Amino acid sequence: MNLLLFISFLSLLIPKISFAVDAIDPEAIKQKVIDRLEEIKTKPEQETKQGLLGNISEINEKTIIIEFQESNFTINTDETTTFIDSKLKKTTIEKFKVGQDILVLGILQEPSILLGKRVIQTDASTINRLHQVVVGKIVDISKSSPIIVVIPTQHKDTQFQIKLDTKTSIINSTNSKIEQKDLKTGQKVIVSMIQDDKNSKTYSALKLISL
Repeated sequence: MNLLLFISFLSLLIPKISFAVDAIDPEAIKQKVIDRLEEIKTKPEQETKQGLLGNISEINEKTIIIEFQESNFTINTDETTTFIDSKLKKTTIEKFKVGQDILVLGILQEPSILLGKRVIQTDASTINRLHQVVVGKIVDISKSSPIIVVIPTQHKDTQFQIKLDTKTSIINSTNSKIEQKDLKTGQKVIVSMIQDDKNSKTYSALKLISL
């Protein structure tokens, strides 16, 4: 009697076990692998950000050509491009002219072509020495002097010691002015700078944009 009850119990349990295991469909697995490979193949490459400081040589409603370190660069613009005048107010491409100096922050499309994300008018009177533009991350902020250390995104074996002073224009990604005390280590920044006359290892920041 006990044996019959045990067999009856197993007969009820076995169907439940069999339904708990899903059948494996080789074609479904194959399709998932194909879909994943296609996703990897079509995934866009990581964007390369770059900053340029130069003089406008040509301009039309969608494109700006600038001279930067004795080379010509084409700056493409679209509806996502922000134009900023010398007073840090938003403006339009129509306000820019041939001969003006501008700071361009954008995404590298080809070796000499950028998609401009921010195009900023620069005071030409400050451009009396060789400028450099660095895009990178703050790795150190001095507590005893207005000095920050920035490591470039593209050249992580290099670092720049950058001095900030009352003439440095410091803004955030929404074009609002911020103070030096608002900067933090680990923050991504774009800095337009010139080499310090008194110390060859230090650069003076003209503009700093916190990203």
